[in-house]
Amino acid sequence: MISIQNPCPVCSNKRFAELIDFGEVPQSGILLFSPSEHFPMIRLAFEYCLACAFIRQRPWDQSSWDYRKVNRPTRGQMPVYVNEVIDFFNQSQSKDSDLVLEIGGNDGAFMDQLAIAGLKCRLIIEPSLSLAEVARKKGHPVENVYFNLIEAERLRKRYGPAKVVFCRHVLEHVPDPEDFFRALRLMTAVEGMVFLETPDVYGITQRLLGHELWDEHLSFYSLDHLSRLTKRFGFDIYWKAVRPHRGGFNILLWARPGELREAASINTAEKDLALCRSFKERWLKFSLKIRQDACHWKRPVACLGASHPQSNFVVFSGLGDRIDFLVDDDPEKLNSFVPLPNLTPVLSTEQLLDGHPLGTLLLTAFGCQDWIDKVQKPLVRRGVRLIDPYLFLA
Repeated sequence: MISIQNPCPVCSNKRFAELIDFGEVPQSGILLFSPSEHFPMIRLAFEYCLACAFIRQRPWDQSSWDYRKVNRPTRGQMPVYVNEVIDFFNQSQSKDSDLVLEIGGNDGAFMDQLAIAGLKCRLIIEPSLSLAEVARKKGHPVENVYFNLIEAERLRKRYGPAKVVFCRHVLEHVPDPEDFFRALRLMTAVEGMVFLETPDVYGITQRLLGHELWDEHLSFYSLDHLSRLTKRFGFDIYWKAVRPHRGGFNILLWARPGELREAASINTAEKDLALCRSFKERWLKFSLKIRQDACHWKRPVACLGASHPQSNFVVFSGLGDRIDFLVDDDPEKLNSFVPLPNLTPVLSTEQLLDGHPLGTLLLTAFGCQDWIDKVQKPLVRRGVRLIDPYLFLA
């Protein structure tokens, strides 16, 4: 079904079509500590632009994410290419007095790397109350706000423009990309640079990694989408690449302030639109195939991991009634329950390897091969069946 929506931020087209509608699902990232606790349900659907294949979450009458309450540190998720990014920054010839800004700095883990390198004039923008406090205790100046055009005007008056702006895994969470890019352009010095990092949508459309359709992600970009959007709002691209990360791929892009441009006409490859048109059918076919196989899985059945990729995969594929427990070593998740939508307990790797009953383990620790290797041999010796779920795509 074709609908007329708010304009596409990439090409300004207003015609969108449904990518997939998962209906009412549990909000991801929820941890409960009693099987009787209530958990929120949300309507989750995605659509794509019929001109450029840009994918975004379909808006519903539901509250947007309140990141002020989020306490999810990312210090353990630094990409293997982080030194490549820092080396590129070191070539920017910034002075000690030049402001370096990180938007969505989380607990300050990335800014820690820059501070070690001797950077003194730095600032983090982070809406989370708890994560901002962690970053402050490390010595990083923090503005505890959402970054938008209004805040950018205030920040520029107070701190001046930034010589370098880092924006890592923020853009996909932003409800208004156009306002965000206007703010980014305002906050960047004339001779400054911007670094953007965001997941590559081709992991979803080409590789059918449906678990990446996270409810916190409002927009999904290809390298072409991000390039066009960056140019539209007054930046010239200096360098861009795609790098592997945790079982998927990330887009990396450095840009400099340039001239504002009108939204460019799009000559989208037909294959990109075809991937969007066929996504729902391919996902439903895959889900049916794995559910049919699940009827023969020896129980108990567990998933490796208890974060949003695992809950997304289980809920979106309809496997919730087959999963008996999840495995995760995050201390905050142990002894908790995750809605799949049935409340499913979380155990540790130690409990699993100490002989907890298990018949089948789904290798859903996407991108964490060391963890998979740790459990694989001892569980195979016990006769546990190990399943890589995405092999059902073959």
